[in-house]
Amino acid sequence: MFGNVMMASGCALSMVVHYAMGSLWRSGIDPKGPKELKTTGLYDYSRNPMYLGVAFAQLGFFFALPSVFTLLCLAIGLTALYRQTALEESHLVVSFPLEYPEYIKRVPRWL
Repeated sequence: MFGNVMMASGCALSMVVHYAMGSLWRSGIDPKGPKELKTTGLYDYSRNPMYLGVAFAQLGFFFALPSVFTLLCLAIGLTALYRQTALEESHLVVSFPLEYPEYIKRVPRWL
């Protein structure tokens, strides 16, 4: 039951953040963008709230159906999220050389 609640909560968080991003949302790294740095709303508390939701859902999946397979899914998923976050942050430092380093000082990567 706890795992199901975590999965649903993580998915809901990801959807809320996706909606809040609006036209700024991209899948992967857009070499031409973004044109604006999102730092408000949930981005006041985490630089990656959408990925946090995905990670929470993945952890919930493991708790809902604990097995070697779901543990492997969790490990691969969290590794992929971490790597994607590092790539995106490198891109944002180049795209926003003044704003992003200040944002990093103010807001944690995850929580």
